Amino acid sequence: MMLRRQREITEVANGVFRLGSRHVNWYVVVDGGSITVVDTGLPRYWPQLTHLLSAIGRSLSDIEAVLLTHAHPDHLGNAERLAKVGGAAVMIHEEDAPAAMRQVRIPPPRVSLWRPSILAFSLHGIRNGLLRWPTVASPNAIGSGTHLDIPGRPMAIHTPGHTVGSTCFAFEDRDAIMVGDALFNKNPDTGREDPIVSSAHFSADHHAAVTSLLQIEGLAHRTVLFGHGEPSNRGIQTVVRQARTHIDSA
Repeated sequence: MMLRRQREITEVANGVFRLGSRHVNWYVVVDGGSITVVDTGLPRYWPQLTHLLSAIGRSLSDIEAVLLTHAHPDHLGNAERLAKVGGAAVMIHEEDAPAAMRQVRIPPPRVSLWRPSILAFSLHGIRNGLLRWPTVASPNAIGSGTHLDIPGRPMAIHTPGHTVGSTCFAFEDRDAIMVGDALFNKNPDTGREDPIVSSAHFSADHHAAVTSLLQIEGLAHRTVLFGHGEPSNRGIQTVVRQARTHIDSA
């Protein structure tokens, strides 16, 4: 029942599969016989992963790494389960590792739950385990600016603002960049589909979120994959430029 509103799994770049729902995205990167999962959705999204693995002839033991763009529960939902069941290494920026382990508390968004888009997301999240995600026991803390030696060889790019450890992952050979919640392609306040930087309501530091755009706007990756909202094939430079036009209203 909980999976009825979740989308069909789609290949959004070469060997990159998008899972999730109309509210939350997570991704699987296949590199030969090995896999990296980027973000892990909500706990009840787990069957999506097992369905995909079966369809492509892979198993949980093929998942070598789990990359987390930041330490919010809608991105951490299955991280610890993947570590325990499949033995995957869970990786997150060193600034967000304490929050993933719940050593520090990330404050909730400063928004009205009665906004239709916020209420819809909240209800969907609760139904799919948002309030019951497990602590990540032993994450591997990563820095920024180096290629990670895991399937897909992504570059980690620290983009603080949404959280202090918010990180984008650029996959050079896939011509794709996963921006987590550094950028949304669906305005969480209004539900409108448009590139937008994480607003003050959803950011630990909105000024830092805007400044962090400098870290990614000069890149050339064509496919932009978001934590929330539809993928874009217009290129990261165009997406950032469009997001900047909405900053004054964020």
